[in-house]
Amino acid sequence: MQRALVWIVVPWLAACGRFAFDAVGSPAGDDEPPVGGCPLALNLDRTQLQEQLVDFPLLVRLGSEHVDRTRLQPDARNLEFFLDGAVLAYEIEDAGDPVLAWVRVPVLSGSGLVIRVGYGARTAAAASQPVWSAAYAAVFHLAEPSGPPRDATGHYAAASIAELGTTPIATVPGRIGDGRGFQSIRNHAVQVDALDLRYSAFTVSGWMYEVVLPTAYHALVTREHATGADNFFWIGDHAGSYSGEVYRSSGGLLLNSNKPAAVNKWVHLALGVTSAGVNSQATLFIDGGVDLIQSMDGLPPPGTERPIVLGADNNSGAAEPGVDLLDGRLDEVRIETVARSTEWVRADHLSMTDQLIRYEVLPTAVSCDAPGE
Repeated sequence: MQRALVWIVVPWLAACGRFAFDAVGSPAGDDEPPVGGCPLALNLDRTQLQEQLVDFPLLVRLGSEHVDRTRLQPDARNLEFFLDGAVLAYEIEDAGDPVLAWVRVPVLSGSGLVIRVGYGARTAAAASQPVWSAAYAAVFHLAEPSGPPRDATGHYAAASIAELGTTPIATVPGRIGDGRGFQSIRNHAVQVDALDLRYSAFTVSGWMYEVVLPTAYHALVTREHATGADNFFWIGDHAGSYSGEVYRSSGGLLLNSNKPAAVNKWVHLALGVTSAGVNSQATLFIDGGVDLIQSMDGLPPPGTERPIVLGADNNSGAAEPGVDLLDGRLDEVRIETVARSTEWVRADHLSMTDQLIRYEVLPTAVSCDAPGE
């Protein structure tokens, strides 16, 4: 079955895709409207949000019941997304069925927002703004068919990202589109040379699927602190329970959930840390909800930056990671330079699990400039 994935950018929603393509504006690069108006409405009225979410990456899934494949280019790059007449930037992750697109929404709040979707006559022009806002230091969809994964933000070039192991890390079905399958016996890991990235507040997150529970550790995404056994951040599974760790001024701080981990099931983990001196907090999120909050006495000063690792950990200052190796799959791993709010993490989880949008195929196409609510 063909599958297409598109990410649309609404001033407060950001997205990214497999084809590394950001689009905005009319396909012809002028003010030419979509051919035949906009026959599809994306109604964001399935949940009531309690705060404004700025530059939010909205995941849009467009199946054959939503789009006319005879009007859609094979790469889906003639799609257009409108909010109150303004064109939204988007990125295609997968152009099959369903199309997966990340769309950047300028401001998401309350309920009742309507995004209109049409088809351009030609391929959309390059975006004037990135789909992922500056708050995203790195985004890995892990959907590439082979080779090291790509950072969808463009911050880290291919030369900064290494795929490690005795065999290539295989492409496997992910939670959103495709993901990557890691085997500890193959020493699989992805290492990102991110020594330029220095944190104050931050959020790290991703989807993890374990095929067996560890007796010790399975890492989702990690970063060693200095060259010792502590981590600047770590999220994953510790002996069958989801866990997080962050390095504070006085040493490592563990956040151990009392919720047991599960095999053969996707789970979304996120660790958010504020930077407010002695009033700083670390929050562990599981599947979009707060699981545990710990007070901490501030983050360490910059100067001990180490690579970021997916699917493993490095706790000895070695050139490559060799511990906490994952047996399972990863999808949609993100590194952010802000501490996301509880409402943001909840909305992000709803977006990625297709619980924000009510899709409406209109009996007659309407003007793409029609009001958004």
